[in-house]
Amino acid sequence: MGSTAVSVAVCRAAESIRPDPWFVDPLAVHLVGSSDDPLPPVRPGLVAWIAARTRFLDRVTMEAMEDGFRQIVIVAAGLDARAFRLPLPADVALSKSTGVTSSR
Repeated sequence: MGSTAVSVAVCRAAESIRPDPWFVDPLAVHLVGSSDDPLPPVRPGLVAWIAARTRFLDRVTMEAMEDGFRQIVIVAAGLDARAFRLPLPADVALSKSTGVTSSR
């Protein structure tokens, strides 16, 4: 598991447990924390950036679905749970890419 993916999941979990969150990502909360342990430390500025970026990309994704797009590719997805968190139509094809390419 990459450290960047874990850090982003911690940020999404931190946003999810705020009193007035922009989004709720229960899988991030489950992956990086528990009800007994606090979340690992992360800078508040990073949480704010990831929250803004996530909210923006969620909105772009949902607007694309409303416009008729039915395929989503998430590049360098890490622990992204967008496929489970958003109310995507049943006919949407979603795939993740690690961002790593190979040559032959």
